[in-house]
Amino acid sequence: MTDNTLSGKHRQRLLIFTVAFAAFMTELDSSIVNIALPTISGYFDVSPSAVVWVIMAYLLIQTNTMLIFGKLGDIIGLKRLFIMGYFIFVIGSFLCGVSMSITFLIVSRCIQGIGGAMLVTSGYAIVPRYLPKTIIGSAFGILGTAAALGVVIGAPIGGFITSFLSWHWIFLINVPFGIVAIFVANRVISEIRKEQESVRNELKNFDFMGSGLSFFGILSLVFALNMGQELGWASPSILLCLLASVALSIFFVIWERRSEQPLLDFGLFRNVRFACANIAAFMAFMVLDGTSFLLPFYLEMVKGLDPYRVGLVLMTFSLAYMLAGPVGGRLSDKIDPSYLCITTMVSASVCFLMFAYTSQYHGLLFVFVFLIWFALSYGVFISATNNQVMRMAPEEQQGISSGVFNTITNMGLVLGVCLFETVFSAALPERVSSKGESIARSDVPVQLLLTGFQNAFFLGGIILIIALVFSVMMKRNKQ
Repeated sequence: MTDNTLSGKHRQRLLIFTVAFAAFMTELDSSIVNIALPTISGYFDVSPSAVVWVIMAYLLIQTNTMLIFGKLGDIIGLKRLFIMGYFIFVIGSFLCGVSMSITFLIVSRCIQGIGGAMLVTSGYAIVPRYLPKTIIGSAFGILGTAAALGVVIGAPIGGFITSFLSWHWIFLINVPFGIVAIFVANRVISEIRKEQESVRNELKNFDFMGSGLSFFGILSLVFALNMGQELGWASPSILLCLLASVALSIFFVIWERRSEQPLLDFGLFRNVRFACANIAAFMAFMVLDGTSFLLPFYLEMVKGLDPYRVGLVLMTFSLAYMLAGPVGGRLSDKIDPSYLCITTMVSASVCFLMFAYTSQYHGLLFVFVFLIWFALSYGVFISATNNQVMRMAPEEQQGISSGVFNTITNMGLVLGVCLFETVFSAALPERVSSKGESIARSDVPVQLLLTGFQNAFFLGGIILIIALVFSVMMKRNKQ
């Protein structure tokens, strides 16, 4: 195995900085736009159903291309893909900022999504490839903290820029910072050169069919999961997308098993620990985004808080997570990460089951206890899981391993919202839509709403117990 470890703490810190900044920037641009959507809708004079694609386009393209770019990173080199990702993200940001139509803005967001997918998949693979094993966990902890910071400050920064400058600068602000990051990455990350003939042959034999099947299969599923509530789960378009996703996934598996150079080597999943770690992460991320979706409604509808105070309360989670992430990363360098995964899943599952019961009490004490407990558990778990998964990935397959992990966790985020929303809505009268505005204008008793929220939080606890089981299996299958 080739030793590509960077020497010198200064270069190592710069590498962590540029990768963490990529994680920060991609997360920031998934949240900073939300608060400007009404302004963008008015600027282009389009309906909310049209402007929502400014968010959807970025999410869909980023999720659907991670596998492809993960494989490509293993072929052309992680440094090259990482810098290309920054370059495309900057170009996409500039085009978003100068957009003169909603269509042009949505297409530009797709370009941003492509750059974001390149940055995320190559960035997570760069950490174990170039850093000493003794600090990999710490680096992933910093990455997690940077991503959390992007989520935390997205709304306030977006609001400030939109109010005092214009919505265009939400995107244009990425350009100068992205150019600096490209310069730093190019100076710090060393090129791992492969035989040019080998690269040409691998690109020539690149699995385009598998890439197409994977792209459209995931696209169909993510679209259906995101638009199912709005269009109706039984609507022809949603059913067609779900059927297409199943059919394309089956064809993808068949094709990959027969391909000489498959996009996804299913041999990765013969490593039981790798498979269990990915499943546990999928479950955990389902709960994370499902809870993030429901909590604002709970705080407004049950606790009676206005949106401003809801934002302040929810910042508790992000701030606690930002503290726990680096600590969890450092711990995973000193303690077997699987122990941390087991411990944190026990903690998180108890946390959710407790909150399902205590959410009925007045005041915000139990809310703050839940948010801090939840964040501390997840901050350590996610850092340890990132460390675990990427350490188990073969060196020559770290790119595709990162693509697999990030695709699976992104799918967990999408599915979590759908699942939690469905469980919550099941407790409401049929006549009431599950959308927050409709509930606010309805006369549904608070106790009935509380039952829906408690059911969802209880479900979160059960899912985390399942994640705990897979974390234990991960430990038991350690070789």
